[in-house]
Amino acid sequence: MTGAGSARVAWGAVLPRAWAQALCLTPFVFQLLLAPTAHASEPPAVHVANAANPSPTPAPDQSQPVAARGADAPVASRTRSGSTSTAQPLQSSTPLNATANTLRREVFGFATSGSLGDPNVGYPSWNFNDLSTVAFFAIHVQYDGQLVGDSNFTVWSSSTLTGLVNTAHAHGVKVVVTIVGPNNPVDQCDALYNTKTTIPELVNQVTLKGVDGVNIDYEGQLTQCQNIIDPTLNATNQTLTTNFARDMRAGLDAAKPGYYLSIDTYSGSAAGNDGRFNIGDLNQYVDSFFVMAYDMDYANQPYAPLNCSSFCLAPVSPLTNYYWNDTTSMTQYSAVVGPGKTILGQPYYGTVACVASPADHATATGRVVSATYLEAAAVSSSPDVQPGTFAIHRDENDPTGVDRWDSWYDLSVGCWREMHWSDTVTLGVRYNLVNQMNLRGVGFWTLNYGGGSGELWSSLATYFKSCYALGVNAQPASPAVVGTAVTVTATGACPDPNPLYEFWIFAPGATSWAVAQPYSTNASFNWNTSGKPVGTYRFSVWVHDASNTGVFNNSLGSYDAFNAGQFFTLTSTPCSTVSVTTAPPSPATVGTPVTITGSASGCSNPLYEFWILPPGGPWALAHAYSSSPTFNWTTSGHPAGSYLFSVWARDAGSPGTSGTNPNMYDAFSAFPFALTTTTPCSAVSVSASPLSAAAMVGSPVTITGSASGCPNPLYEFWIFTPGASSWTVAQAYSTSASFNWTTTGKPAGIYRFSVWVHDASSTGIYSNSLGIYDAFNAGQFFTITPGCTAVIVSASPSSSATVGTAVTINANASGCLNPNPLYEFWMLTPGSSTWQLVQPYSTSATFTWNTAGKSAGTYRFSVWVHDASNSGVVTNSLGSYDAFNAGQFFTLS
Repeated sequence: MTGAGSARVAWGAVLPRAWAQALCLTPFVFQLLLAPTAHASEPPAVHVANAANPSPTPAPDQSQPVAARGADAPVASRTRSGSTSTAQPLQSSTPLNATANTLRREVFGFATSGSLGDPNVGYPSWNFNDLSTVAFFAIHVQYDGQLVGDSNFTVWSSSTLTGLVNTAHAHGVKVVVTIVGPNNPVDQCDALYNTKTTIPELVNQVTLKGVDGVNIDYEGQLTQCQNIIDPTLNATNQTLTTNFARDMRAGLDAAKPGYYLSIDTYSGSAAGNDGRFNIGDLNQYVDSFFVMAYDMDYANQPYAPLNCSSFCLAPVSPLTNYYWNDTTSMTQYSAVVGPGKTILGQPYYGTVACVASPADHATATGRVVSATYLEAAAVSSSPDVQPGTFAIHRDENDPTGVDRWDSWYDLSVGCWREMHWSDTVTLGVRYNLVNQMNLRGVGFWTLNYGGGSGELWSSLATYFKSCYALGVNAQPASPAVVGTAVTVTATGACPDPNPLYEFWIFAPGATSWAVAQPYSTNASFNWNTSGKPVGTYRFSVWVHDASNTGVFNNSLGSYDAFNAGQFFTLTSTPCSTVSVTTAPPSPATVGTPVTITGSASGCSNPLYEFWILPPGGPWALAHAYSSSPTFNWTTSGHPAGSYLFSVWARDAGSPGTSGTNPNMYDAFSAFPFALTTTTPCSAVSVSASPLSAAAMVGSPVTITGSASGCPNPLYEFWIFTPGASSWTVAQAYSTSASFNWTTTGKPAGIYRFSVWVHDASSTGIYSNSLGIYDAFNAGQFFTITPGCTAVIVSASPSSSATVGTAVTINANASGCLNPNPLYEFWMLTPGSSTWQLVQPYSTSATFTWNTAGKSAGTYRFSVWVHDASNSGVVTNSLGSYDAFNAGQFFTLS
């Protein structure tokens, strides 16, 4: 572009729809193709007639931004150089109070000029304490780069703007002016080639009005702009928009460093650089990106889950689960420019249409229109709604987004209507996303659509001024046994990343809350439950932002949010068993100090109680419950005899699971203890011969006991035979420490022996129904197996024969349990030292020897035998047997 005047340029090619769909993978393409440009027009009104609003609410005024082609723009009185006359606009007299605003995020709202001063929807109705930035919408630019003197500019130059700026600045809120390019693509290309005219005029207006910066709102699809005056300057509108931001930054900085510069971009623009905006290039010039994350209901039509061939109603700004959604958009912007420059733009309006019948994503059967927040919120009370038909729903395809849609039968138009819009529940989810992703903030199109709705302002304060939610959990989960280390952890949803937490506890039986851990940045409270009484405890966690002392208070203190819903039950695990040891072990002589020690298992805090049953007396409490596991028994003066002790155990937090109140216990162990006046036998060991603890029926076996601790032991032997139900005396008390057991005729099986012993000077210190003893040992087991005891071998002829003679070796076993024993025949040839197996085990007692061809000499035969019920009780390297006979010699000549 050359010269100081406006350069006229020719329009380049517009991307055809098919090409746009193929190349531009961003939502704004479809916004442009399927819906009006995001900020080009206000939402048409929904008919909400009521007593206060007897007729349809007109849309807030916004005139078209393009002057007649070729006509001078009526801004004051302009010369061709763009300078203004001496007419001076009104100027704000209130400087920005930078310390007044306490928001933790930027809250950016567009303010349309037509209703800016309206006390119901304009700035007098807004809560500036919950705002950061207001963007006056808008000053328009015509094709030659000059500002348009339309109705917007009239408001811009009025006392209404002054009132807005003064009010905003008093609350620490910035006011910026939105600059909007021509709607016509050709005119917009022209305007972008003429920014040397636009920027000085706009900076002059910023300075004159005392506002705080500029918001750029140039929209449209990617276009090649041709400069017919200087073709070397041909560029896409993407490049020209980036250059505009660059030069605007320089112009603002030259006027006064610190002016704020933001730009409005589409929700998918950060996905790549093939669209109208090159987000990465713009990033170096602007302070923030207002992401117009709305009109996605149009953009999402051809994609799952909608897949709609004609317009179907859907969330205007879905959170997730749609092709275009807030979460994906914010993730993409954060990756390119960082979350600190990203503002999530949200709609204060919704989409409405007639439908055949209410259903999520119903197809529109008539014209699709828009409704402001105020209009949408008022529908439920409108007389146009057929009674009983109004219903509130939440989008089923994105449950986490809780996108609201309403349905009702509209009497005024005679159809079912369906409306998707964002209430404070839906918006709160987006605010939470802003906090979770640590974005710069949230913004709205437009503040006029919400006006003074208290719920909107309260929601902003909740999410961006103070902690607004609090989650609490305990690990391990309730219940837990007393003594378990429990950690109670809070998760605060707060604007500040380091909020303060205070933990309170309400104990079982208490009448008031007690502070468990005062305010600190520690989000966890480590609860020591040792010694705590069993029962259900209640925790309350308070949180407040680090920048305040709490927005709510009561007699106990202040907080932003609290959660008193954490209940935790402490239980006592009963003792499962108790074992006992004594020192010295029983028996002991009268006068010996005895220590009885219990050891409980299965419980964390056991208590022990000791009981004693003396000879001939009742049970008596020896030592009441205490944490001491030992009882020191003084035996002096106690009579000799057999005492019985019982050690009870229960957990400290348990009243006991058994017994009769007040004598309760979880577990117990009872055992005898003997006091003597003599030296009793303390133990007895037992052995058997043969040592293998196994023998064949008929073999002699000797069981031997060996007493210790007594000078003159007497022994008694008991036997428990296979299949028996009781013990029998095998050898009565005597001084003999051995019992010679005759196994002849005994049934095969496992026999168990018990050896009792007592000193000859006493009759025994323990007794049962079978007798008395000092000590016993019942651990000797002995196995008797059936088997053949002998085998006789003969030959026929008896001892000699000539070579070739048939010889028969005969065997005859004896002592076998089974009448059909098994025989095996072995032969030792003349001159050999190795036996040869000539006939393996079988029931045949005969071996027929063919001597033909055999060498002359003396041969020796051995016959093995074992009972059919076993495999042999004797084993060597050649095999197993019960008995054998190797005495048969036979001579061949």
